[in-house]
Amino acid sequence: MADNIIGIVSGIEKNTPTEFYVNLFSEDGKSIRVRIGDVVRVSVFYNDQEVIYYGTVYDILSRWDNDVDSGFKEKAVFEQVVPGNRFYMAAVAVTRAFYKGREVFDEPLSVPAPGTPAFLVTEKEEVEKALRFDELKRRKSHLPVGVMINGQPAYIDLGFVLGENGAHINISGQSGVAAKTSYATFLMAAMLQRGQGEDRYASALREGRYIVFNMKGESLFFLDCDSEDWLKADEADRQMWSSMYAAMGLDPEWKFPLDNILYCGIPKGVSSRLLEEPDIKSRSDAGKNLRVYGWDFIDVIRYRLLELALDQEEMSMSQNMQLLLFSVQEKMEELLERLVFDVDAAVTEFTRKGTIGNRTVGRAGDKRDIFIRALQNIKCDIPDNAYERVRLVLYACNEGPEQILGSYGIPQTVDDLTDYLRGAVLGDKAEVSEGQEDALKEWSKAITENEVGSATVFAFIRRLKLAKKEGLSKLWRAFPHTLQGEVTEAPSFNYSVGRAWDRKGGITVIDLSKLHSSMQAFVVGAVLRQVLEAKMAHPKATEEPVFIFLDELNKYAPRTEGGAMVKLFRDVAERGRSFGVILVGAEQTASQVDFRVVTQSSTTVVGHQKAAELSHDEYKHLLPRQREMASSVGPGVVFVDQPFLRVPIMVKFPMTRWSTKETKVTTQGFGLTDIFG
Repeated sequence: MADNIIGIVSGIEKNTPTEFYVNLFSEDGKSIRVRIGDVVRVSVFYNDQEVIYYGTVYDILSRWDNDVDSGFKEKAVFEQVVPGNRFYMAAVAVTRAFYKGREVFDEPLSVPAPGTPAFLVTEKEEVEKALRFDELKRRKSHLPVGVMINGQPAYIDLGFVLGENGAHINISGQSGVAAKTSYATFLMAAMLQRGQGEDRYASALREGRYIVFNMKGESLFFLDCDSEDWLKADEADRQMWSSMYAAMGLDPEWKFPLDNILYCGIPKGVSSRLLEEPDIKSRSDAGKNLRVYGWDFIDVIRYRLLELALDQEEMSMSQNMQLLLFSVQEKMEELLERLVFDVDAAVTEFTRKGTIGNRTVGRAGDKRDIFIRALQNIKCDIPDNAYERVRLVLYACNEGPEQILGSYGIPQTVDDLTDYLRGAVLGDKAEVSEGQEDALKEWSKAITENEVGSATVFAFIRRLKLAKKEGLSKLWRAFPHTLQGEVTEAPSFNYSVGRAWDRKGGITVIDLSKLHSSMQAFVVGAVLRQVLEAKMAHPKATEEPVFIFLDELNKYAPRTEGGAMVKLFRDVAERGRSFGVILVGAEQTASQVDFRVVTQSSTTVVGHQKAAELSHDEYKHLLPRQREMASSVGPGVVFVDQPFLRVPIMVKFPMTRWSTKETKVTTQGFGLTDIFG
């Protein structure tokens, strides 16, 4: 133990129960044995009982030990004309204290005294004890997040990730330097591998759902592919990365298995054929793992998605526009519920009697007995979910659904909605399709009841047209053409995001890169609303969490603007953990993210960041020296802060074996055995 002595507690600087300074020994005056991030131990006595303090070195200072206040004096000392020695001091932040073999939580018992020997802690078990990692392992709540400066693994507490004590992870760092995407996917890989255990935390990670939004190009469509940067790196670097994975208990050969992944893209176009083809150019080899995504009229109405498609800031500035938006969404909900009620009534009667005869069911105008015939065509089980029943009945009608929906006044597309609004304003001058007269009366009533002027309506229509131009017509899609003949099995409606993500251990990558920024927000908001509703209705929500990986969080939950998106993210941040919805958000500047959103993250990760940004309050959880270091660290180095840790820790993480850039993909498929022989 004496071999590990590094110095003595200094009395030159002020020591406290939470921070102390160590006068470092230096035999030659030029070298020391301590680095920033190392763990040290000191002991003092209280009531004749030993108090052991553990801490991490967060800063190292050096100077001359006598009064040197000019260049002349310094030169004289250096040339040994006058006496003087180099002086090294380590600043240590206390991480843990023990008294009578038990950890001290509530109050300090003593303070490290000047002259007390300080020891470097190197043994793995004691390092883990110093940082409370031993407690995490005992509870099996540990998740590896990188390797410390001493080469040993660092962990965070899954209790502060999965919602038991707190939830959410926030990652901030300068674009292109901080490697936020690489670290986020590294965390996801660590979660999935940690999920192979038998404890309850592993079960939650194994049963969880992982939703990843792809922001740039098609970069995240290659999680199952080898990275060229890995395969072509120097052997020494690969060995280093492999040893880092091994230290964390992770498999260096592990990649995301394609069988667990769905790559989801927007449709190539709005025609019936192109609506079924995802606009993903680079992964044609993924086959059945490629999906198109979108939302039909039921989704748009049920989840109130229309408000997400319009400019949030602009809508918040006009009370009339807000009133009209509210009226439109309320009317669509009312009309949909009529359809749901009528279909449900038909199903109930049909199920009880086997037939309904020639009675007219619903408000289908001249389409007499349309629901009856549809039910007679259905030879599969009718779902319990009311909205799925509507989809099945419309699918089984053996004709396009536009006439049925038109008779109710339900807009099937954004074009239908603009037609209804224009017709409602124009009245008798409007061109009305046969069977839609009653529908226009309903829409006229919705506008007149709320005393919304025609100018506001036409302004609203212009915004709908703009949203369509920006891509809403691809996302709010027409209901699929119906089948001719009997329905022997329920249709899958493969465009539904609500079905795509809900797979145990499944990874769903949703492409946003080809969308206008306004439609990117629409997609993110739509997915979050679907997830929240599904989880709130789930009896075991927290046992099967949903992890939302989202970059550019400041764009969706900005600090300076309000609107539906910010409210949604606040809901996720403040209530999501109760339902097992966990946000892993990333951004360049945490200071630009809504305060209520960013401060709800229990785990905070900071990579390379500009000094000006680091001066904001959002980074004051880092020690002053750590904030300075954060402005100079390179890719692969981050500072991790979590409530169970008294002090943020600096960790390195290895290069990812999988590719996070479409330009860095290789199809060679080498394993480490091939690389190292």
